Amino acid sequence: MKRAKFNIILLFTLLLGIMCSCQEDTETISADNKTGRLVLGLSVETDIGDVLTRGTVVAPALEELTILIINKETSERTVLTNNQMEAILDIGSYTLEATYGENVCGQTPFYYGKAEFVIATKQTTNVGVLVSLASAVIHPIVSNDLLLHYTSHQITLSNGTDEYIIDNDVDYFVPANVSYILKLSGTNALGENNENSWTLNSLLSKTRYTINCNADLPSFTLPEQIEGNAWSKFIYITPMSVADMTSHVDMADKVVDNAIYEASADGVTWYPSVFENGLWIIKNLEPSTTYTLRSRFGEVISSNTQTLTTESAQQLSNGGMESWSYTNGPQASWPDRGPFWKLWYPRSTTDEKTNPGWCTLNSLTTQDNDPKAYCSNSGTEQTTDCYSGNYAAEIKTIGWGDLNTAAGAISVIYNVTPGQLFLGTIADFNNPDYFFQFTTRPVKLAYYCKYIPKDSRQYSVTCKVYDSNKELLGEYIYQEGAVNTYQYREIALDYIITNVKASYITLIFESGENSTSELDKGSISRGSRHTGNKLYIDDVKLLYE
Repeated sequence: MKRAKFNIILLFTLLLGIMCSCQEDTETISADNKTGRLVLGLSVETDIGDVLTRGTVVAPALEELTILIINKETSERTVLTNNQMEAILDIGSYTLEATYGENVCGQTPFYYGKAEFVIATKQTTNVGVLVSLASAVIHPIVSNDLLLHYTSHQITLSNGTDEYIIDNDVDYFVPANVSYILKLSGTNALGENNENSWTLNSLLSKTRYTINCNADLPSFTLPEQIEGNAWSKFIYITPMSVADMTSHVDMADKVVDNAIYEASADGVTWYPSVFENGLWIIKNLEPSTTYTLRSRFGEVISSNTQTLTTESAQQLSNGGMESWSYTNGPQASWPDRGPFWKLWYPRSTTDEKTNPGWCTLNSLTTQDNDPKAYCSNSGTEQTTDCYSGNYAAEIKTIGWGDLNTAAGAISVIYNVTPGQLFLGTIADFNNPDYFFQFTTRPVKLAYYCKYIPKDSRQYSVTCKVYDSNKELLGEYIYQEGAVNTYQYREIALDYIITNVKASYITLIFESGENSTSELDKGSISRGSRHTGNKLYIDDVKLLYE
């Protein structure tokens, strides 16, 4: 226990002076040979200290005082009533007591004044009595910071024998020259029974003891937060440790284990953290928004804050596969022979070499596309067999080659290439550049697909995210067999590094190898397009939560 530092409070004095009888002579009480006359003057004083107080003590009016006169020889007791200020008394010695209230613990003050006097034969005795506050005043002020740590609480005052439940921030009058214990007890926000107490020794009358029951609570700082921890719709938090405690290091384990981390964009609405997969994370945030971060233990808030800005929720251009362009093939002299012999581009421009975007391996499979190359055509092209809108991407495994002839009985296949739809550039069709500049980190890849394999083959989706050094941050490689009708798919990326910003993304849809084309290169009938597995992709989106 620590002894309270007392504030002695409120000075206000009401001095009424000595009041003599103001009655006319015709009403004056007369005394005989065995009696004398008492004229009483009362004053009420409320002097309870000399410093600022939080309240005032209302002094009783004169008519509220109880006047008791006791004859010292006979013990005869006389009570003056109705503001009576004079009396005829037998000659002798007397004690006079003026009181208001009772000298007990409660919310009513106890006032007391005393005088000794003698009544002589046929004499008038003037007696002045000063009535003062005889109680000590206890005024507990339990801080809101402390009370907010309790789900239920009780304030009590004990004199060692009796215990009283009292209210916060009110005067409580107690007998003076007694020691007391003020106690705050209850259940805190952690579900623990907790108690704080303050000892008050030998309290003086006419003194208000304002007990500022401030919380002796821990203080701490929020550690440095990493910019890369701010994603599009959530922020990973670097949690506190013992090193972040600025007081009460003895409570570090409790504070660190029960701290909550919060983010706010306006300083009013605060989003709390949750603990998932061994990490603290604040969810349900908005992209491209600056948030203030803080830590909190119960109602104690970190002495500092920090700001982080969430990433944008960048989407893919032409994810719905609606925009396409084409040329009539590498041979400029070769006429337009219809859609099967076009060189298709899943974008509005044909500049795959320097303009990053959706690319294919079509420039590879159509490189020998002249009037004799019946088996050379685009592996990825526009199709009206789509999930929504007007078009989707049809990605096929292609058997193709050089020096095929339309005159012979068969067309010879020299190569088999799985069709691809990917982000990047393809300056050299033998070495596609799969690193597409992208500065946000999606959580999932979503798309609609249909897959018609030639046999038991599978299509694949590769999605990877890299930092500025092209070091892998997260990835997911997904494979699946036949899908007879369009189905929705979500692929969750697995991030091995969560606190580094992204600079590139790799996204590849591939139709899969075709064993029939590989094994039967010399036996495919002339006039076929020599296609194997067919993968249909539509409505490609990136998800951020």
